[in-house]
Amino acid sequence: IRVYAQTLQTGLLQSDPARAADCLRTIVRETEWLDAMIDRVISWRAASKDRGLVDLRCGPIRTVVEETVARFLRMVPPDEVQMRCAFESTGAVRHDPGSLEQALLNLLVNAAKYSAAPKRICLQVRDEGPWVIISVEDSGIGIPAGEVRRIFEPFYRVKAAAAKTSGAGLGLAIVHHAAKAHGGHITVDTKEGVGSRFSIFLPVCAAGKGRGG
Repeated sequence: IRVYAQTLQTGLLQSDPARAADCLRTIVRETEWLDAMIDRVISWRAASKDRGLVDLRCGPIRTVVEETVARFLRMVPPDEVQMRCAFESTGAVRHDPGSLEQALLNLLVNAAKYSAAPKRICLQVRDEGPWVIISVEDSGIGIPAGEVRRIFEPFYRVKAAAAKTSGAGLGLAIVHHAAKAHGGHITVDTKEGVGSRFSIFLPVCAAGKGRGG
């Protein structure tokens, strides 16, 4: 961020508006990543001290999902990710918008981080019995069978992923904590070298119920 800002500050790009615009887009994109990382640390700090309280309200989640996808797409360079979304749910969910956004954003960020080009991510929201299920599927490196049981542990990182990318190993721990706080759970279907699908199960609530479901 500092390098791009200083480049603009020099005035050397005044005669090259295209490059100047690219610098600005990069600055915005990197500040989105920084904001997401700060949110991740704050969320885990609160959760680890049992202060990660959620304000559950009954209602649709489409707006939260769409805003999270829009935020995620601002974090990646144009055309880097092939994003496909299918919103097929009509159920109302007991949810905390901020906590749900943090969980979904973590799944999307991981999907992009651990996928090679072309990065294909499929987001689906559907109803299934008493649940609304949010699934994020990628075409990434997948997770070895021997490590699947540990991926939701805080600070644990899959060995192959740790060798290729940086990270603290908090993202999936936060998602797991958020799912439990919503009265739901998370599952993963994965195959090494093919990709992964993470699914958050959220309990449906009766339409019309107010704060607290």
